[in-house]
Amino acid sequence: MSKNLFFNALHLCWVCFARVSPASLFAISMLGICVSSAVADQPLPAKIRVLFIGNSYTHTFSIPVLIQNMFAAQGVVFEHESDTPGGANLPGHWSGGFALSAIRRGGWDYVVLQDQSTRPFSSRQSVIDEITRFDTEIRKVGARTLLYQTWPPRDSSGNGPTINETYRLASVATGATLVPVGTGWPAAATAVGNSAMYISDGSHPSPIGAYFSALTFYRTISRQSTLGLARTSDLTQAQATAMQNVADGVALAPPVAPTFNLAAGTYSGTQRVTLTTPTPRATLHYTIDGATPTAASPSVPDGGVVTLAQSATLRAVALANGTLSTSTSSTYVINITNGETLLGSGSVNNLTLAWPGNPTNLAGSNAGFENGAAAPWGFYGSGGPVNGTIVRTGSFAAQLAVGGMQRLVNGLASNTLYETGIWYRSGTDLASAAFTALAFSTPSVQVTGNIPNRGLPLAWRRVARRFTTDATATSVQLVLHRNTLTGSYDDLEFYKVPEGYELGTRLRSALPGKITALRAWRPPGGPSSYTLRLWDSGGVALDQVTISGLSATGWFEGTLATPRNIAANITYTVSYGVAEGGPYEAEPNGLLAPVTADALSSVATNNGVHALARGTFPATATGANYSADVRFVAFTPVQAWRSEHFTPTDLASPVLEATVWGDLADPDGDGLSNLLEYGLSLSPTAPQPLPAGLQPTSGPLSLTFTRAGADLTYTVQASSDLLAWQDLAANPFPIGATGTIPDAPPPDALARFLRLKLTSP
Repeated sequence: MSKNLFFNALHLCWVCFARVSPASLFAISMLGICVSSAVADQPLPAKIRVLFIGNSYTHTFSIPVLIQNMFAAQGVVFEHESDTPGGANLPGHWSGGFALSAIRRGGWDYVVLQDQSTRPFSSRQSVIDEITRFDTEIRKVGARTLLYQTWPPRDSSGNGPTINETYRLASVATGATLVPVGTGWPAAATAVGNSAMYISDGSHPSPIGAYFSALTFYRTISRQSTLGLARTSDLTQAQATAMQNVADGVALAPPVAPTFNLAAGTYSGTQRVTLTTPTPRATLHYTIDGATPTAASPSVPDGGVVTLAQSATLRAVALANGTLSTSTSSTYVINITNGETLLGSGSVNNLTLAWPGNPTNLAGSNAGFENGAAAPWGFYGSGGPVNGTIVRTGSFAAQLAVGGMQRLVNGLASNTLYETGIWYRSGTDLASAAFTALAFSTPSVQVTGNIPNRGLPLAWRRVARRFTTDATATSVQLVLHRNTLTGSYDDLEFYKVPEGYELGTRLRSALPGKITALRAWRPPGGPSSYTLRLWDSGGVALDQVTISGLSATGWFEGTLATPRNIAANITYTVSYGVAEGGPYEAEPNGLLAPVTADALSSVATNNGVHALARGTFPATATGANYSADVRFVAFTPVQAWRSEHFTPTDLASPVLEATVWGDLADPDGDGLSNLLEYGLSLSPTAPQPLPAGLQPTSGPLSLTFTRAGADLTYTVQASSDLLAWQDLAANPFPIGATGTIPDAPPPDALARFLRLKLTSP
């Protein structure tokens, strides 16, 4: 047999190729969720944050503080704020704006709604409507609504069933959790006597009534027995035990079926579906094949995420106190040919309207009571203002008689927006204070207003004033005037307001690939135009894209003019800019733990980054998820091989495909195309001879080679005339293995040729 004929046959090998989505070349893990205990409720959290919106039925005898003490005995921190002025109703809370502002500040686990005492039996539909629109805002910040079912006046007990039914219907309409104080009130009144449940006005709760209300809140939120909880000093042990028995005797509401943040439909790339229920401490069990979940099915806690990498029918139930809810089901069709995203396409629940972080306090360092912690009170003189710099160390607050304080801040910039703020707590239900910022310029700018007191018990709250200096401004006088005998203030703040901020996510990919688009979430009322940016790990801007004409709420994305090739396991940051004062989405602590979707993952530490200026590299970490994302296409193995051997500039040039980086190009001139170099583990940029197993030999023909390309089909073929080819073997050994395929010539063959055909999908 001619050596020349065999050698020529090798050089006649040919390659078929076609381009296809790289996602089809990889096996994808469907889920990465742990299975929890089949029957146990979720453990009590270390901290619970609750906002109370109501009136004196909440603040009489400090019901939130009673609840706080009950949880403290279980080692749980119960942080709370109240907007509970006497006689307030939900329509007034809505129009007043303070309640909405407090809700939108976010960070709450629960928001309690309590309407004025007579409205549930005089204006049922209005109560339900008001609760519904508050619940919509509460859900936006990822909190759960608790409905405080109140009681009838002492002399109008016949209204009790009507009040109870109004709150029950509101619970059904919204999916909110009912706190059934009114349901248990008659039994509590029977246990200790009806009059013992009220103070002398026959309306507000007595210490016993307040204690029973607090017990019912504790049981609803903890889903634990109240028996054995400490009593207050106002109650005898017999009264406390009676109230505990009644509270435990009121049936807990059955668990509410989960809701999904992602509507059923067709989506591109891996999706993350958040499962929630208003039922406290519930465990959510799910299946992905449409079967009804049981207590033995995989589970996540309330607010947990199920990751779907392939089409699935997701069905879930809530389990609490051994009882399963009805099920919720949605079918998702996952199209994996258009790349993948880290955060998916689901709705975003948490809307934040504040700065992601404060600039430097120009008024100096102050201790602050932002977390509502208690602190010793100091005293300043009564009857007049305190002038000059306030010297304070540690946690220190000022308790004033009628009077106030002044503070001078120098060194202002002209034509600049500033904000001054103070943390304030009044000491009586009728207290108020005037807070003024007076800029010394021509003309002067004075911004003033009353600090409202919204009911007791009160946590510390921040009141701010803004003003813009003119061309001659150099200083500002800050004035706080108190007109009642008690109260305190702390943490005087003075900021140069940022022009805007850049909000971002730090991410990486386990595989090399390309980022084809940058993504973000537009909240309600967001701007119509965004500029999104991609940064390398050193803060160098790599790409940016501007999207205009936006009006809808939801995810949007801008396609990069040239996809950005990225290496594996290298950190990149994607971000977008927001003007100061503009809304943006922020899920508190959403990136404290890593988020993973196929090859993409968020960086586990120092994530949720921002900068207090648009267009600058966001490097300050908060842990919040600001919903900045990318669309990523992983390379096929051959694409990854190209990225190792050719520069990004070369690969971005279509002109160079035929001569440099294309499958049939031969840039090193050794007679082997790039696809052959890839399939045989050779270099495309350095001339190399064929491996020995592919060199012509005398005697029976055989081919020895390594199957190196995971995305190629290797076919060994034989021919007696170079026209008709017969397959001898296809993919004859595993990826990475080396083997030999011998010829099997027919007895009458006068000549034989072997060839190795590599086929790319």
